[in-house]
Amino acid sequence: MYARIAVIGDTRLGEAGFSCRIAEALKRAGHAVTLCSANAPNAPLVIEASQRGFRPSIVFVEQRMLLSNKPIYQAVQKLGLPTVQFGDGVHVEMSDAAESSTLAGTYRDDAYIQACCSLPDGTRPHAVIVPHGLDDRVEGLLRRLEREASLSVERYAPLRGAAPLDLNLGVAAAIGRSAKLCLLFDGQWRMSAQDVAMRISEGCVVLVERSLADTWDGSLGDAVVLFDEGDLVETVSGLLASTSRYKACLQRQRVWLDALPLLDDALEDMFANDSLCKAAATLEHPSRDVVVYGWLGMQNFGDDLLLQVVADHVESRFPEAVVRVIGGDSERIKTEFGFDAVRANEHYRMFNMVRRASCVVFCGGLIFDDPFAFTPGDIELFVEPYMDPACQAGVCLMAWRFGVPALYLGAGLGPIAKPAARAALRYIGLAGARLLLRDQDSVKLALDCGYPSEQVAAYADLVLSARDTVLNRASDNLPSGLEPGRYFTVVLRDWPLNPPGFERALAAELDRIASQTGLTIAFVPFDPDDVHIHHRVADAMQTAQVVEVKTRLSMPDMLAVVKHSAMAVAMRLHCSILHHVLGKPAIGLDYNEKVGSHFREMERGDYLVSLDEVADRLSGAALRAWNDPEATKAEIEEGLDALRPKVEAAFQELFCAIEAHEPAPEEPEVYYPRARSQAAVDLEASRAHEQELASRVEALEGELSAARARIADLEQSTSYRLGHALVKVPHALFKRT
Repeated sequence: MYARIAVIGDTRLGEAGFSCRIAEALKRAGHAVTLCSANAPNAPLVIEASQRGFRPSIVFVEQRMLLSNKPIYQAVQKLGLPTVQFGDGVHVEMSDAAESSTLAGTYRDDAYIQACCSLPDGTRPHAVIVPHGLDDRVEGLLRRLEREASLSVERYAPLRGAAPLDLNLGVAAAIGRSAKLCLLFDGQWRMSAQDVAMRISEGCVVLVERSLADTWDGSLGDAVVLFDEGDLVETVSGLLASTSRYKACLQRQRVWLDALPLLDDALEDMFANDSLCKAAATLEHPSRDVVVYGWLGMQNFGDDLLLQVVADHVESRFPEAVVRVIGGDSERIKTEFGFDAVRANEHYRMFNMVRRASCVVFCGGLIFDDPFAFTPGDIELFVEPYMDPACQAGVCLMAWRFGVPALYLGAGLGPIAKPAARAALRYIGLAGARLLLRDQDSVKLALDCGYPSEQVAAYADLVLSARDTVLNRASDNLPSGLEPGRYFTVVLRDWPLNPPGFERALAAELDRIASQTGLTIAFVPFDPDDVHIHHRVADAMQTAQVVEVKTRLSMPDMLAVVKHSAMAVAMRLHCSILHHVLGKPAIGLDYNEKVGSHFREMERGDYLVSLDEVADRLSGAALRAWNDPEATKAEIEEGLDALRPKVEAAFQELFCAIEAHEPAPEEPEVYYPRARSQAAVDLEASRAHEQELASRVEALEGELSAARARIADLEQSTSYRLGHALVKVPHALFKRT
């Protein structure tokens, strides 16, 4: 049996930190795992949201984070779940919370020991590394060491809280394997015996400041070399000067490490014998990761709805599934949906996410020309792309690398006229991605671009299967001024091709609909940019029955608006589809091919209005649907009956791909010294240097201001004035003589 586990801990050293190693070991055992960084500013919100998206059955939390971080303690307590505390700290009582147990002691992680870095075997170009926070005392000691011993000291720690972006990836694990010695100092970021085991696993000799070692229980014995502040230079120089002594220290530390219990065995024992862990293990099958890619977290309701629909279907079929997301705003996805997420330009994290997946799902309208407008065009794929079709091609190639199926599920294409977009689509085809598209128009576009015909099929938009999502996830909240069933929803888009006079004509038609139905008009933005056109149209109307929603509502509140709406007039496709799914009339404003395709496939062409025909047709179509509700509902159900099987078939193909996937055998990890382009690394270094210089200038300016203030105070003092006056007398006498 397997559990859904939220691991919460210090992630500042990334894959070189014990929290990440715990998470990796639990994944190897088949558990569903999400890792929450306790160092992130929004960590409490992410932990709270994990209950909605990830739904953990048990929490593993690092003890020192409970002791040192009150918001983390409160967030864990609020979850009310069984808790396992790990680390070298004292067990922390969780008052008013569920039961808690402890994974006590120090462990070795053979998977981490067997890993290597990209350098040739035995190459360790750095003499010394320092893997934790630097205060002024430690920085002074390191500069003295560099000066007096002429050594290269590599610092890979957050400098006063500002960590380079790479550090919470695998870079720290690479740097740890590139040095001969590792120095652990006493200070605010206090290391533990488990940290020592991690550093010894990297193959360097560990030196520990004596005052830090004195805080431990003595379990290290003589495994580490101790030093005091005064003899640091002598101790380091002596070790590096004597090959025999250095090798003896390495051997002694390795013997100590080999005697430690194995982390994987300790976790297996916990889930076999610990009552809390046994009770939390309710999943019958090992976890499966499903990665969803899209314009997600960017406050576009249609795209975010697709994410929720896919997640609901996947988790309903596979209770052991873990949905992870590649999107536009990863932090918003974490806090609003509770899913693990990375941004679509974090290529290292994307790579690690994809290689563990059972499937990669692309959803939404993702492949079209516009994203290339501000890129280098055809070469975008090779210069760290973001979100656009070239980026999607890169993710498909990652999936191909590990034999992970990639599917565009209910997606739309077009327009695709530019060479860069057409080339990106062909790259996606070469990587073997299946296009399960939402309409025949998209299929034709794909084939015209040279996409392999055996990898393309027409299905339907996924939101056609969203009925359960709406009914189960809608809140009880409606915006002020709206009553259930007594309003119709208007969703527009500030489209650059809207014809002249469109907004005035639309305002007049909405007035006519409101006056003849008695319904309130609710302008509801599906995207934050929608509020501008909504406000202009509302201002041009005569009726007082208008409610303008000024911000994009949360997912549950948006679903509540749709659930209780009587009808829709919409440019946004998913507003129309959601109303159809609930058996309600919708008038589609045909600004884009995807809107027309949906209404034609639903055989609702009479309720599709082109933008330049709004004045002639809109109110007539809306009133016709409103005045004959039974016939309207029957016609909508007939259209849905034709399309629902297509959506079900698309999901069935997804489920088959997930079930058929066989994970590639795990190979020993290879860590690399950077996780971004060299240009990005250089830019980060330049900014850090600029920040350091600015801090030094600020400090010097402060000292200068203080000195000037002291001079001013002195000049105003009585003693100075008296002395100055006394000095003038001899000067005057001297001049006379």
